[in-house]
Amino acid sequence: MNNNAKYAFYYLLSLVALIFVSINSGIIVFQLINHFIPDTLSNYSDSVSQEMIRFAIASLIFATPVFYWMQMLINQGLVKKDIALAAPIRRWLTYLIIFISSVVILVWLIMTTTSFLNGELTLKAILKTLTILLIAGSVFGYYFYDIRKDKVASTDLVRRIFWIASLAIIAGIFVSALCVMDKPSVVRSQRQDQNTLSDLMTIDSAINQYYAANKQLPVDLSVLVNSAGIYLREESLTDDSSQAYRYQVLTAESYQLCANFKLATDRSDKFNYSEPRWDHQAGEDCFDLVLVKSAEAPIITPIK
Repeated sequence: MNNNAKYAFYYLLSLVALIFVSINSGIIVFQLINHFIPDTLSNYSDSVSQEMIRFAIASLIFATPVFYWMQMLINQGLVKKDIALAAPIRRWLTYLIIFISSVVILVWLIMTTTSFLNGELTLKAILKTLTILLIAGSVFGYYFYDIRKDKVASTDLVRRIFWIASLAIIAGIFVSALCVMDKPSVVRSQRQDQNTLSDLMTIDSAINQYYAANKQLPVDLSVLVNSAGIYLREESLTDDSSQAYRYQVLTAESYQLCANFKLATDRSDKFNYSEPRWDHQAGEDCFDLVLVKSAEAPIITPIK
């Protein structure tokens, strides 16, 4: 019975899973290095990215069992002689896995070296390079052993050691990632606060537009929704909990906006690009704002 199609599927799926497991394991280790060895001169690429950590964790959750499952099915097929050790399709697909893994590792090494040449800390560059070499050594060592072996046994000691050691390493990486990853509840709170800030910035812009047209501050925020030439939706006057933002006129050219926030502003987060004047504490916080003196107030379409 010809099983070429079935085992081609096993090998190709294991290749895809291997790429997800190896790359995302490396990404997590890279993020751990960035976390524990901070660099004040770091840019976007070598700062800790919570989004990358979350994607890497999700990838490991699903890709890891798929990879080991495919490897188990392939080994069972070899033991049962459903596919021969010298079968052309087995050799071709194994070398295809080695080739694609080589390309990925080469690109990864080039990117890491480029970061080092761009001024990344030497220690971080060395640790990242060692991570890549460890992953490459594990992949190449296993597959070169697998393609060169001349007999198959259900209790292959080398394969068992590889499986146990690699699973232990992946589990350690996974747990470490969980320790530095923000909880989903925190991420949701951050998104809610971002939406709140976006609304406040939109309202602030609308107030300036209103003043430019009427030479006075609005008495109420609802006035802005019905004012000609001002693009402000009524939905922008309330937060995600449907609680209205609070507005108060202070002087002829200053006013106050208040809202509730889930979290305090984290200025240590390199991905926080909001202006310092919008820094806030958890709970209700107010912003004392002054009109922007310009020939024409900017028009900002609200984002909800």
